[in-house]
Amino acid sequence: MTARKSLEPVVRRQRVLLVVLTVALLVCGAGLVAVWNIKSPAQQAAEQSPPPPSVLTAAVKEEEVLVEQIVLRALVRADSVTLRSRMSGAISLVTALPQPAGGQVIEGSALVEISGRPIFALSGAVPAYRPLVPDLVGTDVSQLQAALQRLGLLTGKFKDGTFDKPTSTAVTKLYQDHGYAPSCDGSPVAVCWGELVFVPSLPAVIATVAVGVGDDAPSGTELLTLQLGQASVSGVVPRGQESGLTAGLAASISDDASQRQCEAVLVSVGDYAPASSDGGQAAGFPISLTAGDCLDSTWLGLNVRLAIDVRSTDGPVLVVPTSAVQTAADGTTFVRVLDAAAGQRRVDVSTGLIAGGEVAVYPADGQTLTAGDLVVIG
Repeated sequence: MTARKSLEPVVRRQRVLLVVLTVALLVCGAGLVAVWNIKSPAQQAAEQSPPPPSVLTAAVKEEEVLVEQIVLRALVRADSVTLRSRMSGAISLVTALPQPAGGQVIEGSALVEISGRPIFALSGAVPAYRPLVPDLVGTDVSQLQAALQRLGLLTGKFKDGTFDKPTSTAVTKLYQDHGYAPSCDGSPVAVCWGELVFVPSLPAVIATVAVGVGDDAPSGTELLTLQLGQASVSGVVPRGQESGLTAGLAASISDDASQRQCEAVLVSVGDYAPASSDGGQAAGFPISLTAGDCLDSTWLGLNVRLAIDVRSTDGPVLVVPTSAVQTAADGTTFVRVLDAAAGQRRVDVSTGLIAGGEVAVYPADGQTLTAGDLVVIG
């Protein structure tokens, strides 16, 4: 008991010493942290100043051809004719559609069948406007006879412009070749009004079909639309962009929705025209392009992206961003090439075609510029 009491003062002294040492260590640590964070005014000013400017560069590119383009919106169009029902029967139903949209129509084709009666397509400038019956005389009869000759159905002698017996025989052949018999109001060899449609030019393409089998088709009903000839693209180039536009330039046509593309050729550039009063035509130079069979009937009416190649280099050229080219006081142009070992070096260049923010450059004699070099742009 006496020994335990004699040890208590020693233990207390040890605890006091441990606490003192701990506090001293904490104070020293805080002092060190403070010292590390103390900065001189010069150091603080240096840290608050902006970083040294960096050098922006771009690689010199070598492209096959640098092309300057005019890009605008344009419309795909084609001459067309709308076929409407002219049937006068009490019941007029679509009973057959021989061809779908996109189908080709040649002379003598049956376009549609209404209540079991056909509608034939023939080439001619005068529209069908009456029944064609024996002994009838007129330019429409002459037009029918010319079509029958082209089809090889009217081969013998006949009286031009008169629905005579040879013409009746040829009409009968036309109908029989398609599985029908000519008949109208009791006449066995007549052609009812509405069973022939004369089209300005053939062959044509069925652009749209407005009815289906079983649909009512009373007189006046729109049946289908024929596209006459190849579709073309028309647009307007704004003033200031017409330089270099000449017939024969290559172009591309793109449909944004379907990602389709057609190669085209510029065929005409019109004189400047002001905007139309109805707002349908913008001010500028009207242009027209063709793309051959690539523009089928599914392109009709589309607003497309048109890119015309106005100028191009003759072959591979060195290309840099336009911002890389600088002009000296004496008018010479140059670029600065960033060299990892030697820093920046000046290369005198002459410039060529500018397109899409890039310019063709040609190093001066005795100076070196190659694809892959880094040129300063800022």
